[in-house]
Amino acid sequence: NINPGQPVWVTAGTASADGCGNSIEKVFYVEVNEAPDAHFGWLPYSGCLSDAIQFKDSTNYSGGVVPFKWFWDFGDGTQAQIMNASAKSYITPGDYLIHLIVETNFGCLDSFSKTIHIAHDPVAIFFINDSIQCLINNKFIFTDNSYITSGSLTNVWLLTNGTQLSNIDTIIETYTKSGNYLITLTVRSDYGCQDSLSKMIYINQEPTVSFS
Repeated sequence: NINPGQPVWVTAGTASADGCGNSIEKVFYVEVNEAPDAHFGWLPYSGCLSDAIQFKDSTNYSGGVVPFKWFWDFGDGTQAQIMNASAKSYITPGDYLIHLIVETNFGCLDSFSKTIHIAHDPVAIFFINDSIQCLINNKFIFTDNSYITSGSLTNVWLLTNGTQLSNIDTIIETYTKSGNYLITLTVRSDYGCQDSLSKMIYINQEPTVSFS
């Protein structure tokens, strides 16, 4: 083994057929540098199809070395040569093997690979039986018709008065005051991917009838 910082003697020589020869000896000092310990992570961790994924280099550098070069392979045929890859998006859901190679200022290399799962996005949809009604005898029916290609969904309704209702497919509401009210439905998948939709309802005051 060669100890860093210690001298190494190297001798080279030649010899002829009659036994005569010559040799030379030189001293070298060998420097051994630390290799990086490659690693990375990403945000958001859920990895939804609509997300702009931010890949961040978290490689451990020691022994006075500093990062010098990066090579990313995102598993979908695209690459980058930057320290942190921001706003990376995918076209198709699935599993992608991410590969990072890092190189230090001394030319030492290390690599790290990890699989990211890109999940389907849900689509929030709801129907209203009649979005414009009179104040007397108003009856609004909100029906969740959201869907997702793969996985399961939960929902949260946000009504104008601040009331939140969770995991209810159909809501029936009546109102005691005329006006315009915003109804919002948010759906969330089992991977944490979500979508929201808002619609306005209108409640009109009846006219006052009089005659003389």
